[in-house]
Amino acid sequence: MFESIKDRLTGDKNPNDLEALKLLNAYRSVFAGSLEGSQVLAHLLTDLGLFNELQANEEEVSLHNAAIRILARLGIINGKNIQAIIDALLDLPVKLT
Repeated sequence: MFESIKDRLTGDKNPNDLEALKLLNAYRSVFAGSLEGSQVLAHLLTDLGLFNELQANEEEVSLHNAAIRILARLGIINGKNIQAIIDALLDLPVKLT
């Protein structure tokens, strides 16, 4: 499932493509290279509505897909990462509101 989304969003069908790998590393260095980069990524994903339920309108779907595209460009949305994503999500602390 995630692999087809990643391919559709990024067009990166060949994991051995050197240019795609360079771009992935560039995205990671921008966001993971500093506290500010991490904060900007969190702001972008929140601002694009990644953590919200989607309303049935084209604008929200487009923004949500942009957030997914960023995660795909970072190499996070990837069929090989499904279990790691699930494990990381289940390790998050539960906060009762």
